[in-house]
Amino acid sequence: GFCWNEECINSASLQCSICKTACTGCFFHDAECQQVTWKERKKECPQHKKAYDMNRILDQMNAEREAQPPPAPRQTHCTGCNERFSEDNPDDQVCPDCGYATCESCSYSNSRGSCYCENSNFGEFYCDRVPKYYHCSSHTGRHCKGDHHPEEYTAQDSPELFEARPRKCGTCGEVKLCMKKKYLN
Repeated sequence: GFCWNEECINSASLQCSICKTACTGCFFHDAECQQVTWKERKKECPQHKKAYDMNRILDQMNAEREAQPPPAPRQTHCTGCNERFSEDNPDDQVCPDCGYATCESCSYSNSRGSCYCENSNFGEFYCDRVPKYYHCSSHTGRHCKGDHHPEEYTAQDSPELFEARPRKCGTCGEVKLCMKKKYLN
């Protein structure tokens, strides 16, 4: 890179010791060039470092939060609309894996009809279905990334869609001809 000191024409190999992880523009030829420019950088470099450190902490906190499973939903209310279950309005579906419970109207709603599981919906794996854009976790919004071996398509009908050999499905564990990854997104 080039030296931050405008009067220096040498190439720069030293980085600012304060913001070396945050600011990529503070390179110097030597310690003298660094001192010459310190007057104009002394407010900017510590702020870059603080911003960088704060972003690292926030990224770490977000990763930790995302890694935690969602809390188990209440079984007395619909997880989708928060309507209390009663004799007139019983639960329609309860996921055996994550506990997500829905009333009848939320079971058919596109926005509330998915449980918290990423590779299944109310205990039924997505892998034996044709991949759809709405196969995702309602908690994270992440789409199903697992294997697919839909019953509607067969390797005899559409051989270009499937892998050459049967293998164990990473989602359900059955040995099947799975679809090629390039056709899943």
